[in-house]
Amino acid sequence: MIRGLYSAASGMIAQEIFHAARTNNLANIDTVGFKGDTPTFKSFIPYEIVRYSKNEYTPIGKMNMGVKPDGIYTDFEEGKIRETGNPLDLAIHGDGFFVVSYKGGEAYTRAGNFVLSQNGELETIDGLKVQGERGNIVIQGRSVDIAEDGSIYVDGELVDRLRIVDFPDKINLQKMGYNLFTYNGTGTPQVPENFSVKQGALEYPNVNVVKEMVNILEATRIYETNQRVLRMQDETLSRAISELGRVG
Repeated sequence: MIRGLYSAASGMIAQEIFHAARTNNLANIDTVGFKGDTPTFKSFIPYEIVRYSKNEYTPIGKMNMGVKPDGIYTDFEEGKIRETGNPLDLAIHGDGFFVVSYKGGEAYTRAGNFVLSQNGELETIDGLKVQGERGNIVIQGRSVDIAEDGSIYVDGELVDRLRIVDFPDKINLQKMGYNLFTYNGTGTPQVPENFSVKQGALEYPNVNVVKEMVNILEATRIYETNQRVLRMQDETLSRAISELGRVG
């Protein structure tokens, strides 16, 4: 009976985590370059249940003790690309990430809503320097044209080229806030073979609003079901203790 309490409680915890992830996806429906998350779970080791009668044990099946969090899966599928007309707005069609400087190292993002600093350096909206093959990208001129391969032309002159990198094992990319990713794998970033840079456009989230709403409703219902099971188990246990206490 106690096992039933634990199983129902683990189901409630799992749905809380699932609900939080899906709600966060929905909250970022307008966040440029955002990638949706899906939490994953795995079951506890099942226990064998036996019937004991006349000094004999008869196996009758296995009982699962519930589930536990296993990790967060990020969907890196490309989102919709929308034109903005702003020459500093950039979107990557295909594979790859923009590279930005971060705390003495580098981070990666699909959000290309860039701005210019007072010194003419290309930055994210949070002030992180966008990286080119020559380091920080400096744009000082009247017109900016960015080719599909990431080459940057200012007033018709080539000044730099965007660093666009990709990873064969994206499972080792972890979100760190500010729409950035860090890479914790053993490999090194590689230049993707299949990509093109779209100037005057932005990539929007790969989140489906209707799907997320359905997922949130399902999580709420499953949570409520586990809650009812938990309450029933608790009431049954309470009655058992009370009645056994009177018998004693």
